[in-house]
Parts: sequence; structure tokens; C-alpha cells
Amino acid sequence: MKKSMLLLVMLAATQQAHALSESAADAPGWKQFGNATEGYSYGVYNRADSFTISCHPNKPATINVNIMSVGKYGSQDYQSDFVFEVDGKIFIGHRVLQDQKSFEELWTALRNAKELGVYQREKGSRKFSFPTANIANTLPALGSPGFPCQSQETYDAAVLDEDLANIEPLKEGDVQLRKRGNPYYGKTTWNKYLLDITSRSNRMVITDLKINRGSCTIDPKAKLPFRMGFGGKVTLSLLPEDCNPLEVTVTTLGGEQTLSFDQ
Repeated sequence: MKKSMLLLVMLAATQQAHALSESAADAPGWKQFGNATEGYSYGVYNRADSFTISCHPNKPATINVNIMSVGKYGSQDYQSDFVFEVDGKIFIGHRVLQDQKSFEELWTALRNAKELGVYQREKGSRKFSFPTANIANTLPALGSPGFPCQSQETYDAAVLDEDLANIEPLKEGDVQLRKRGNPYYGKTTWNKYLLDITSRSNRMVITDLKINRGSCTIDPKAKLPFRMGFGGKVTLSLLPEDCNPLEVTVTTLGGEQTLSFDQ
């Protein structure tokens, strides 16, 4: 009898602990997901809408916002930009994680946040609010051991340090250039020529291109630096649209080469 009662008490205690665990998991507010190996995400839901900060090893931090009735937004260039507000202070999605100062300012504001809202376009347009409950306990403090998040600036600096430590001196023949007519000229574009750059170096980082001694530039959609291994290739359109590249100076972390075309 006593043994049966003990088993019932233990079963009841186990069920209660399980119920409390499920209740905590379902509780509103910010939560942390992930692990040290694969990285962490910190996020919150408001019904079907979500606001998430992701921090993965050897990558810059990102923000993703999903508003069911409007669409998806994010901090990366290829995503739709957005504006959000933390206790009255405005942040721009595409800018706030770029430099370390802005990143630290945002992180500090979020850990102390009482109100968090995302605007559909800019301040004054429709606002979508998100809970801030448990945010200070979820987001790790800046500079804490194993802090997993980094700005784009910090990430770029780390990548550059690695490049400089492992870069190969540029040798003759490492840069291969090819000029060709644009097959879409007069159809979907007025860029007359395309420029192919191919690497024959195991590790090449192109930091600058001077085309026709500065009279032409690459399309601004193509952003330097270009990192390429052996056989890596980048294809560039040029400005002005009728630019005929005759001379190209390629500057890399390993040196500089000037190559030319006959016509």
C-alpha cells in the first residue's frame, strides 16, 4: 500500500514538472534557440508575426521580421528593408548591424526594452508591436563569455585578418581577363560589353579595379572585394553603358597587375 502511494506521489510530481515545463515553453516573451556549435537565435512571436535575431559562428548577425499580413523583412541587402523602434529610438534594418557602434547601441537598447515596434515603411506608417517580456534574460550581455554575435564591421575585419595572413603574392598569369559582347545588349540592357575576371591563384582578394584609367567603373551592384580561389570567376557589367574596356588595372591584397586588350 505504502509502495503504491509512493509511486502515485512520484507520478503526480513528474506530471506536474512536465506541465510546468510545457507552460514555460508556451509562455509569451523572448526565447533562445540553438547551441554553441551551430549558433543561436533569439526571437519572439506576436500571434503569427515574428522578430528574430540570428548569430552563427563566423558570420555577421542578422535580423529577420515576418509580419503575416504585410510580408518578410530582413537586415541583409537582398531582403526588404524595414524600420523598427525600441523605446522611442529608431533603427534602420539594413544599417543597424553594419558598424560595431550601431550594433552595440541596438543590443543595449534591446536588453533594456519596454516597447518594440516595426513599421511597415517608416515611422508614422502602420506599426506592428512585439512583446519585450524576458528579453533581458534572453539576450546575452555584450562582452559576456562566449558572446556569439558580431557586427558586419567586426566580421569583415576578422575576414581581412585571415586574408592577410594567408594571401599569396600575385604572380604573372594569376589574373585572367576576357572581354565579350553582352548577349542581352539592346534587349534587356544597354551595357555593351561584359568583363570576365578569372583567378589562377589559390587565394585572391580583389580590392580595386581601374578600368580605362578611371574613365569607366563597374556596376555598383557588384560590390568589392571579390574573393576567389583557383578557377573562381566574376562577370562584370560596366558604366557608362557603352564603355569599351581597353585597359584594366587589378589591385589585390597580393599585388597589382595591369592588363590590356588590343581593341
